[in-house]
Amino acid sequence: PDHFTPDHAAAVVAALRGMAKNWMSVLCKAFVDAPPEGRGMYARTLSAYAAIAEPAVTATFFRTAITRLLKIVEDAAKPLPPPDMITDGGMDPVQRRCTYTELALVLSPGLDDAGCATLLRACKPAVLDPKEPALQKKGYKVLSQLCEQRPGFLRAHIGDVLGLILA
Repeated sequence: PDHFTPDHAAAVVAALRGMAKNWMSVLCKAFVDAPPEGRGMYARTLSAYAAIAEPAVTATFFRTAITRLLKIVEDAAKPLPPPDMITDGGMDPVQRRCTYTELALVLSPGLDDAGCATLLRACKPAVLDPKEPALQKKGYKVLSQLCEQRPGFLRAHIGDVLGLILA
């Protein structure tokens, strides 16, 4: 439309950016609570919000997702489930790992290269785990999107990426 000028678009983005912390919180919870087949709309919305939000806002949600992912991995390795075990995001540890790996990936459009490197390190165990095809698929999805959407990151981390692909 004629009234949708670059200035108007910038004002809309600024308004959305101002509400990012609140909306991203709601959307992250909805993403985790939704069944895997129902997460697509949340994923697209979160990715768009991550791309326009202040980097510090996106980084906060990303850190939470990665922290929860690492805790799920740590808890799954224990002989007995700990009392503070994370139970949202799936019925078992594999489903929960898939959920939080996907959530971290969905937030990646708003990450800097250090955040992307953290995501790459976090997906490494999934890529290298042939016993869990669902996890391995998520790990390769992370690799694929980082390589496709972040060519500068790929150039800087080509050795790490090739090491994972060829392992």
